[in-house]
Amino acid sequence: MPVSSDPPSDPKPAAGEGFDYADAPRVEAGTTYTPDVSAGPSSLPVPIGPLRSQLSLPRDEQPRQSFWRRIKMRRRAADDAGSSEQGSTRLAAIEQQLEQLDANLQSQLESLNTRLEEVWESEEQLSHLADIQEKLDRLAEQQFNLSLSVASLKSTLGWLAALVVVAAGAAIALKFFL
Repeated sequence: MPVSSDPPSDPKPAAGEGFDYADAPRVEAGTTYTPDVSAGPSSLPVPIGPLRSQLSLPRDEQPRQSFWRRIKMRRRAADDAGSSEQGSTRLAAIEQQLEQLDANLQSQLESLNTRLEEVWESEEQLSHLADIQEKLDRLAEQQFNLSLSVASLKSTLGWLAALVVVAAGAAIALKFFL
């Protein structure tokens, strides 16, 4: 004869035995029920019967579990102990990998910081070069303006020299005729 490992189920309460409705509000026939919410939360119905006795007993006074259920729980505990050893070795391996990843991350962060410092120094140098380039552009513009001024001065001096030559020629011619 096979022996069942399942614990016996609790007997079901008889109809109308599940809850105590003594504290529930009464509603007369033909009226609608509107609960009074201003009074705060109302108490929930309290179970009666075998469930009530289990709820009210302290843990050490509750009925003892069946023999087969205790054997089942011991087997689970033994399986859990074996799996906990495997779990602890897995956790140790994971912890070692985390430490290695942390060390790798620290070295990568240090190299990233040095590269960022190099980039900042390069950026600073580029800003100085941009200032120098701006000054060179201003000097080139001034040089262009000076070359235009020199060119206009040359043309003015050319006209002045031509005028002096013409005036000298006119003075000689005037002396010759006079």
